[in-house]
Amino acid sequence: MPDFSTRLCSLLAPLKRRERDKAPSKDPGRLRRILGLRRSSISVVSTLQFEDERVDRSSTLGSVQPRDRPDTPTPTSPSTSSNAPAFLPSSSSSLGGAPPPTQSCPTSPSFFHGAHDFHLEHFVYNEAPGRALPSSPESASESLSWKSGWDDLIKQTAPNALYNSSVRFDAPKCDDDTRVGVIEEIMGWVTDREAPTKMLCMTGAAGAGKSCLQQSIAERCQEAGILASSFFFWTGDPTRNNVMGIAATMAYQVGLENMELRALIGAAVERDPLIFMRSLAVQVATLIVVPVKRFRAKAGDQAARSLPYVILIDGLDECENSDRQLELLSVLKTSFLDNDDSPFRIFIASRPEWAVRSALEPQSGFLHGLAYHIRLSDKYDASEDIRRMLWRRLREVGARSGDSRAGPNVWPTEEDIALIVAAASGQFIYAAVVVKYVSERRGSPVDRLRTVLTWRPSEDQRTAPFAALDLLYENILSHAKAAYDEVDTNAYEFILLFRAYRFLCQREQFSAQTLEMSDTIFGLPEGTWKLVISDLHSVVTAREDEGAGGHSFFFYHKSFEDFLGSPHRTKVYISQTVLNSFMVDRLMRYVSPETPYPTLGGTARLGVLTQLSICLETLLQAATDHSQASDQLPLAYFVLNEFTRTNGWNALKAGLCRFESTEGLSADDLTLLRRSASICLWIGSITFERIYPTLTGIDQNDISLGATVQRWMFSVFSESHSYIYAEPFDEKGKGHITELYLEEPPVMVVSTSSVPSLAVGRQLWWWRSSFKPACKKLFGDIVDQLNPTTKSTCFFGYRVHESITSPVFDEALPRTLPSWAQLKGPPAEQR
Repeated sequence: MPDFSTRLCSLLAPLKRRERDKAPSKDPGRLRRILGLRRSSISVVSTLQFEDERVDRSSTLGSVQPRDRPDTPTPTSPSTSSNAPAFLPSSSSSLGGAPPPTQSCPTSPSFFHGAHDFHLEHFVYNEAPGRALPSSPESASESLSWKSGWDDLIKQTAPNALYNSSVRFDAPKCDDDTRVGVIEEIMGWVTDREAPTKMLCMTGAAGAGKSCLQQSIAERCQEAGILASSFFFWTGDPTRNNVMGIAATMAYQVGLENMELRALIGAAVERDPLIFMRSLAVQVATLIVVPVKRFRAKAGDQAARSLPYVILIDGLDECENSDRQLELLSVLKTSFLDNDDSPFRIFIASRPEWAVRSALEPQSGFLHGLAYHIRLSDKYDASEDIRRMLWRRLREVGARSGDSRAGPNVWPTEEDIALIVAAASGQFIYAAVVVKYVSERRGSPVDRLRTVLTWRPSEDQRTAPFAALDLLYENILSHAKAAYDEVDTNAYEFILLFRAYRFLCQREQFSAQTLEMSDTIFGLPEGTWKLVISDLHSVVTAREDEGAGGHSFFFYHKSFEDFLGSPHRTKVYISQTVLNSFMVDRLMRYVSPETPYPTLGGTARLGVLTQLSICLETLLQAATDHSQASDQLPLAYFVLNEFTRTNGWNALKAGLCRFESTEGLSADDLTLLRRSASICLWIGSITFERIYPTLTGIDQNDISLGATVQRWMFSVFSESHSYIYAEPFDEKGKGHITELYLEEPPVMVVSTSSVPSLAVGRQLWWWRSSFKPACKKLFGDIVDQLNPTTKSTCFFGYRVHESITSPVFDEALPRTLPSWAQLKGPPAEQR
C-alpha cells in the first residue's frame, strides 16, 4: 500500500479560501458530510482545519493541490492503481468541466475544484469496494449523500400500516377453504400484467371481510416476490388514519429490496429536505415516480419490469376526511394509471363511501373505465364460507375448552350454525364476533354460545356479546349524522328521517314505496334520500326496483336493523312511537288534493292509505300498553292537535273521498273506501278511547279537537258509506247505516260549551253509541258482500269480527297521566 502521506495527498488537496486572514474553524464532521461516508468509515484523530467556511457542497469534484507549508512533506506521484476508492471519479473522468489532475499527482482522483490552503493530520481511510463510478455531477451527488436522505425518509413512514406490522399481530385473514372464488379473481387480475386496467377497487359492506382478503393477498404477493408496498388504514391509529405518511411508507417499501432505487429515493430526499411538507402529488412523484423512471432509464425496461409491482391499500374509508380520500385516488390515477411506463398495479379495498363511489361513478367518475371494480357484498355470497369457518373455529374452541359438552360430535349443532349464518346476512364480522365471544377461556363455550343465540338486550343486561358490533355501527351512524347535521338547511332529524325511509320502503309489506316517492310524501326536494344515505353505504344500499319504478332500501346486515331498534344498544335510538307519529303527520298531510296523491293509480293510493292506517293502528296499540302510555299519548295528541290547527282535516277528507260517481267502482276502489273508513276508526279510537279519558284539565282547545275530529269522521264515513252502498249494493238502501246507527254530532260542541265536561261527554257518547257501532256494521257488511264465506278474513292486519269486540276498544283506560291541557308539543327528546 502506498505511503500514508503520499496516499493522503493523492486524495485530498487544499481547500480554496475566500479570506486568507479569516481565523480557521474546526469541524471534524465536515469531511464526512462532504464525502457522504458513514461515521464508522472515517476516524479523525487530530483536528481537521478548514480555512474556507464557504465550501459549496454542490461543487463538482476537481483537482486537489497540497498546501505549501514547510512542515508538510511534498507528496510523490503514486502510480495508477486498481485500489482507488470505487466511489471516487477516476483521473479520466470529466465532471462538470473540472480541470485534469496536476503533474504532481497525475493519476489521483480530484476533489473540490479550485480549493487550496487545507491541512489534515492523522487520517484513516477505509475503502468500500464494488461501488459503481458516477457518470454525472447529479449521480455523483447521489452517490455521496443518499443515505442521510434515506434515513430521513424512514422517520416519516407509518410502520403500523405495513401488512406485517407488529401492531397487526395475528391480523385476520381468510381461512384456506374460504373466499376461494374471490381470491382467485383478485390474484388472476394481479398476475395478469397485460390486463387493460392497472387498478382494482373492491368495495363491500362493513364487516364483509375486505381486510381479511387484503391480508391474504398481501401474504401471497410477498411469497411470490411481487409485493411492492402495502398500507392498511385504520381510524383508531393516528399514524395511519390520514395520508400524511403514505407516500413515504410506499417509497420506503419500493426501495427496500433494490439498492439502486433506494439510493435514488434517498438522494431525492437529500435534495429536498422539505419534501414531506409538500402536496401528496409532489411527494408521490418525487419519491416514487421519478426514481423509478430514472431507474428504468439507467437499468433498462427489463430491470424495471422485474421490480415488485403490487401496491395494496386497505380501508381507504378509514382515512379521515373524505376529501383526502378523493385526493389520494386522484394522485394514484395521475401518478400510475396515466403513466404508461409505470410498472405498478394497485389493489384498493374500501367500504363504498362517498369518495370511492364518486370516483367510480359511471360517466362522471374519474376512475370509471380505468379501474376494475368488484362489489364484494353484491357479487359474492359468503354464507357457505361463513358456515365452514364457524364449524372449524367453534370445534377448535370446544376441543381446547375441556368442556365435556363441547365434544366434536355433539357441539355445535346444525341448528346453532344455521341460526348464526342467517343472522350474519353474508357478512363475516357477525360470525367473527360470535367466535370471539364464545372463545373466552374463562367461560364455557357451550354456555356462551347459548347466550349469543338467546340474548335479548335489556336495561339491566349483564352480558353484551355484540358490543364490538354495536361499536362499529355506532361509529358509522355517528359519522353519517355529523356530516348530515353540518348542513343547516336539513329539515328533519337524521336518524328519524333514515328510519322513516326504511319504514316506507320495506319490501315485506305490499304497500312499500320507492325512495323517490318517499321524498314526495315527506315534502322533501327530489334526491334527498341520496344525501341521507351518502355516508351509510357500508351498512345499507339503494337498489333499483324496475317494477316499482324507483329505488328501495336494502340492509347488508340484519343485525344493523336490530341495533337501530334497541334503546339498550344505540345512543341514537328513535322510538317506534316517535317514528309512527312522524309518519302519521306526513302521510295525513300528503293525502290531500294539493299533493300528487290524487293522481296516483289505485294500487299506489291504496299503499299510501295502508301505511297511514298501519301507523295509526300502531300508535293505538302502543297507547294501550299502560306501561308506555305516558310516553305514547302526548305525541299522538300533539300530532292530531297540530293537524287540527293547520286545518288539515278538510284536505284529508277531500283526498280520501274524491270519487264523483260510484259507477264502475272496482274491487280496488272499494278497498280504498274501506281503508278510508278504517282510518276514521283508528283516529276516533286514538282520540276518544285513549286521549279523552286521560284529560284532567279540559280546555276549549281539547273540545275543538274532539269536535273537529268528530264531524270529520262523520263526513268521511257518510261519503264512504254512500259510495259503498250504491249500485250494485242498493238492496241495502243508501241510508241504511246512517239511519240505523249514525247520529250527526251536535254543532254546538264545535264552538263553545258552558260545561266542558258535558261537551266531552257528548262526544264520547256519540263515539261509543253511534259511530263505532256504525263502523262495525259497515265493516261487517263489506266483508259479507265481498266474500260471504270468509267472515273472519284478515282485514287491515287484524281479524274483522274479533278486533271489533276485542279489549283494544273496551278495556279499562289509564287515568293517571299528566294534564293534556298544558301540553304544547312532544317532549324535546321525541321531536
